[in-house]
Amino acid sequence: MKRSIIALLFFVTISAGAFAQERRGGGERMSPEKRAEMQTKRMTEQLGLNDDQQKKVLALNIERTKKSQELGQAEASKRQEIREAYVKELNTILTPEQQEKLKNAQSEGRGPRNGATRSRKDGKGAKPQN
Repeated sequence: MKRSIIALLFFVTISAGAFAQERRGGGERMSPEKRAEMQTKRMTEQLGLNDDQQKKVLALNIERTKKSQELGQAEASKRQEIREAYVKELNTILTPEQQEKLKNAQSEGRGPRNGATRSRKDGKGAKPQN
């Protein structure tokens, strides 16, 4: 009896783990287009973008996420150049008030990622979570 309960618990544990992995998409990454759409949606909510701005920001976000993905993890300096060009182009689309909102949100750690912070392997740049 004891063995059957242990075997049942083991089976349930393994099944639950497999089910959870399936729901997360099996570890697959989002496409650059999907990430850009999500980021644009968050920016629209935070900054109050109009329809024209949404279209332009979406195109800009898609371009940036594709370039970033192509680079992979190795080229941090090139990624920084892409980020600087992105911010420059984004500022031509946003109104001064929206630029200020974005700047404030980023300084508070709520930028386009809605408060998500990433920890880096080297420990630099990670913001403590409250």
